[in-house]
Amino acid sequence: SIGGDFKRLKAKVGKKAPQRINETQTKFQSSSVHVQSQVDSFSKKKSSSASNNDDGKSEELTSSLQLISGKGNTVEYLLHQVGHHPSPVSRLSALKGVLDAIQRCQKKQQNKNNSNSALVANLSILIPGISKCLVDENDSIRLTCLMSFRALYDGLLLQSSSCERTAADGVILLRPFLPLHVAYLTSALNSLNGSIRLDAARCVLILTCAFPRALGSYGNDNRSSGTSSAEGGGMLGMNLLPAFSRLLGNRGSGSATPSGGVLVGTGTFG
Repeated sequence: SIGGDFKRLKAKVGKKAPQRINETQTKFQSSSVHVQSQVDSFSKKKSSSASNNDDGKSEELTSSLQLISGKGNTVEYLLHQVGHHPSPVSRLSALKGVLDAIQRCQKKQQNKNNSNSALVANLSILIPGISKCLVDENDSIRLTCLMSFRALYDGLLLQSSSCERTAADGVILLRPFLPLHVAYLTSALNSLNGSIRLDAARCVLILTCAFPRALGSYGNDNRSSGTSSAEGGGMLGMNLLPAFSRLLGNRGSGSATPSGGVLVGTGTFG
């Protein structure tokens, strides 16, 4: 019967009306994520604002060691974009930001005539991050990479001169990061792409012009002994020789460089 198929729910007196069978629920629940790191960073900023003068001096020292581009981006953020962003345009823009941060630090050194150690403090991230661009397939990225290395080496030389140091002291600063840098150079020199091999040879030229002993025998710290050791930079230089010998063997093929020369065009960076 019709009454049995479509049963009507009746409301009882003094009780809430029952829910209809075809009624749609419009209620929803929201949830939030509580990130402890954000709370900690906010609390640190809040406490630092109420700190004394000594804390203000330490914050000023920390900020002076940061490399920031003209757009306000830190070098850490820019190098992360350089190494992980899939778009060549974005990688190039981030690498130009790194170059701008290095040049701004260099100008600050020249204007204030002081030994700002911001470059030295960021060498551990600058050299590995920029070295990755040596094997990038984009020509503009590799060109900006060479310009960044040139600006970085000039900044280290400028700091050494302001501190009455020699270029050998700059080599000491670069020593912990040279093995990884030479590894990228070796990979680029053995690339199947002739343009990458050419830019890698240019990078070696830039390094050796700025620091002639960078790939030499500086491994022996005992300078008074007067002995020449093949350890350290000497071994790094030996790792590059097989790649250069193969480049010299391909001079006549025309695939390595234009005009058959390995170091053609280095005057742009000289």
